[in-house]
Amino acid sequence: PNQIVSSWHYAATIDCNDIFGELYVLLLCTGQCKSSTSCPIFPGQVSSSSCMNSPSRILTITSHGKLAVVFQRSDGRVDQNFFACSNGQCIGFDKVCNLSDDCGDLSDEVSCTNNFKCESGEFIPLSTKCDGEFDCLDFSDECNAQCDNQVKMFSHFSLYVAACVTGAISIILNAVVICTKIHEFKELKTDVAMVNNCLIIVISIGDILQGCFLLLVALADKFLNKSTCFTQFKWTTSWMCDFLGIISTIGSQISLFSMTALSITRALGLKSIRRPREKLSKKCKIQLGAKIALIFAVAILIATAPLFPAFEELFVRSLVYDNHLFVGNPDKAKHEAIIAAYYGRRLKMKSSWDTIKRLVGGMFLNGKVSGKGIGFYGSNGFCLFNYFFRYENPQKWFSGSV
Repeated sequence: PNQIVSSWHYAATIDCNDIFGELYVLLLCTGQCKSSTSCPIFPGQVSSSSCMNSPSRILTITSHGKLAVVFQRSDGRVDQNFFACSNGQCIGFDKVCNLSDDCGDLSDEVSCTNNFKCESGEFIPLSTKCDGEFDCLDFSDECNAQCDNQVKMFSHFSLYVAACVTGAISIILNAVVICTKIHEFKELKTDVAMVNNCLIIVISIGDILQGCFLLLVALADKFLNKSTCFTQFKWTTSWMCDFLGIISTIGSQISLFSMTALSITRALGLKSIRRPREKLSKKCKIQLGAKIALIFAVAILIATAPLFPAFEELFVRSLVYDNHLFVGNPDKAKHEAIIAAYYGRRLKMKSSWDTIKRLVGGMFLNGKVSGKGIGFYGSNGFCLFNYFFRYENPQKWFSGSV
């Protein structure tokens, strides 16, 4: 490559971001890469102190009267096929720009344009930066100013203020509606009006829960600093995120079911508008109470079902481990690949989370390694019900049915 660099020059036509080692050096230094023409081989990089780590090192004089370093091969011939590190070591070109610090001083990687250096020290392919998947141990490949896919609920202070104000107004105004409707019960003279009043109160309860969600999630983001890019997994696996998701879902479902019931009641009430009944019978009161109880029960069931341990296979998409045991939040496919590499065999069938946790625990002496699941509410980062989903998402049947 030292000789080829000076003689080959082509138009840049190749995307070299996913090419590594000797081929990358060759393409980059001959100007064939689209992304950059910065060759990691510098003039004057080789000196008499270079390659002291190699027993086959030979100092010689070139035909131009300059000092050169060559290596003697097993067949007796010599060549210059090496990369001179800044610290005097020498390595093969297959170890240059290959995402590994083979020199020991980073000089074989720092001038390469096909990698990204994590703040934690390791190198990753440049193409994996800002791709939504964590590859750096410290998350710096996704949590940086160049990435626009970061999980942040309130990216601007005005959004935080709007959430607080909207939540507070919702709680206050709906509380006023509830008090007003309760006070109006004494003046109601028809059964339809009484049913309407009851359902409006239930709708207001649902809206109060939605207001509580907005207010609480804003306060959690502001004062607990939970939803930053670096702390997002602590947030999405926390009990607080699940709690807020339950509140929001119960509130929205109560409001939805109550408005549906209110519309049906008003439509049926038009038939008896000429002969309204002055008060509800005992049977009607029982039926109304049962309907309201059913609304609350179904809303609570929908909100809490994703948290049932029996449904873990459906709602848990990935696991997060403390102390960066695995980078990011590996899903089942990544876990299975790690397990196959460690145990030397692949699982015969699609494994359950219980099996995966047991096998991961078996990799360590104490066996006490366990991951926290990112569940239904944590998967979108905002602790909300997943009303929108991709076709390949296994939760589509649940979300679609709701």
